[in-house]
Amino acid sequence: MRNEIKTEEKIESEDNSIEDSEFLEFTRNSIVSILKLWSSKKEQLEYQESDPSINVSSELFEQWNDFYTSDSEVLTEAFTPKQLNQLEKFDTELTIRSNPSNNALPNIIEYMKTEDWKVLNSLSIELLSDFEKM
Repeated sequence: MRNEIKTEEKIESEDNSIEDSEFLEFTRNSIVSILKLWSSKKEQLEYQESDPSINVSSELFEQWNDFYTSDSEVLTEAFTPKQLNQLEKFDTELTIRSNPSNNALPNIIEYMKTEDWKVLNSLSIELLSDFEKM
């Protein structure tokens, strides 16, 4: 008989999950980032210039919808009650001013001339200012 050393096979599992606190931070940062994009005419124009095939007007709405869900438990942990009220106000205004006919929104330069864009831009600036004070 040959001497054999038997070793247990090590099974390594790779855990790619993120911690709850990381997810909360990611969610919060994503929403704040979208608000910053809504608040900045310059960033919106730069975004459009970086990829002319993107409809930035539509992208603003879509990115918000990707991360904001009013009944999300994650949001209630990531934001204060006052911030949640402000986010809900922004979401309501966004819903009112969204494109109900499902026609493509105009390019960002044209959209910036609309009352809808002006209201949402102003509201996002106000929200970010309030968030910084908290």
